[in-house]
Amino acid sequence: MKLREDLAKAIEEAHRLASTGTLWPGWDIAVTPVILHGREISYILGHPRPPEGYVEVAPVAGRRTYMGPTFPEMAANTVRVIAGAVSALVAYPEETLIDTDVFARLILHECFHVHQLVALSSVSRPDFRVMERYPEDDPLNNAMSIVENKILCSALREWPPSKASDKVKALAGEFIAVRMARHDYLASKDLGNVCTYEELSEFNEGTPTYIEVKAGKPVSEIIDTLQEANVAGKWASYRRFYATGAATGLLLDFLLPDWHLRLAQGGCTLQSLIREAVCSQWSGVSGADVSAILRAYDYDAILASEEKSARERQAQIEAMLRELSDGPGVRVEIEIPEGAFTLFNPSRVIVVRPGVKLHPTLSGLRGEGELAVDITRLCLEDGPARRMVVRVPELQVPQDQGSRLTSLSAEGLAISAPKGLEVTKGPDGTYRIRPK
Repeated sequence: MKLREDLAKAIEEAHRLASTGTLWPGWDIAVTPVILHGREISYILGHPRPPEGYVEVAPVAGRRTYMGPTFPEMAANTVRVIAGAVSALVAYPEETLIDTDVFARLILHECFHVHQLVALSSVSRPDFRVMERYPEDDPLNNAMSIVENKILCSALREWPPSKASDKVKALAGEFIAVRMARHDYLASKDLGNVCTYEELSEFNEGTPTYIEVKAGKPVSEIIDTLQEANVAGKWASYRRFYATGAATGLLLDFLLPDWHLRLAQGGCTLQSLIREAVCSQWSGVSGADVSAILRAYDYDAILASEEKSARERQAQIEAMLRELSDGPGVRVEIEIPEGAFTLFNPSRVIVVRPGVKLHPTLSGLRGEGELAVDITRLCLEDGPARRMVVRVPELQVPQDQGSRLTSLSAEGLAISAPKGLEVTKGPDGTYRIRPK
């Protein structure tokens, strides 16, 4: 038995790219346990103690490889402790990979997350609870962020710059001037913790994306993301920082070549390093006229558009909430057990208010006792009420639950709970599901 040929090719390419030593100083993915998980079968590479039920197959990239069942905690592209070891989790498609190079870069991205936790632990991590306070619908914050994105796009279009590129230096100064002015605005709204969250998120997701660029991801894809980010609040609270973090990492390659080592020492962020490089090397940029920079990027028109979008966004949120409350089909409320973690698409999540999010396309739960909830339709995650709310066309619940109900399914909803489910139906027709 062996790993599927296309997956093996992607793993080998990821290891080849990392072994060149050009992605990040001192980083070697050969020490990182990697889990490629599918619907039923998963493959584990380099794990010191594979979970029970795994058998050894042919090695890949010189690493011991194992095959076994996919457990509920093997979900999403992320990092998680599996069988006692911090592991990179990567979901593989059932069909043959369209582009093994893209998948290899995804493997590198998730493996770098492990490196962050193990070797870069002195760098602070973002508090994701702050994301629930992120002002996604604030027109001024979005408009100024759009200007920041435009400045970064201008810098990346010069890539790679010559060593004497005054234009890139000037753009770095413009970027940090607008960023600091926007953060002053957020602080005036008692949102200083949001500023910190942004900086730490740029490390958390931006540096793994930077690794992808160093491994061959086209810079044009970062530009494409930046051009869309913050327009009508799109990706404002999370997804944007994949791109801004990668872009500032590339700027630092030019401005402060030893920035990787500086970051690893702790006490700084990508943003603070950019600011330090700009202010210490090129006099006058730190005091740039922010108003003039904003005018140069047509800020007034951008702000007017964002004010209109904020009104439209609120109407869209209200329509989604009405659909979940009064729309066609059956309303289902699923309790979020203590200790369970939620799954969501970071590109589509909408923060309604602190603790409450809308997931238009994809969400779910994973919890103790191999609890697995997968939702592929509009869902409301209500953190304070500890529940997820969906509407499905119909829900068939067995009348005789004496044999212990352990699964339920409907269009766009699948629940598996080996420890059992309690299902009650309220007078309004709402089904309430509590995993045991």
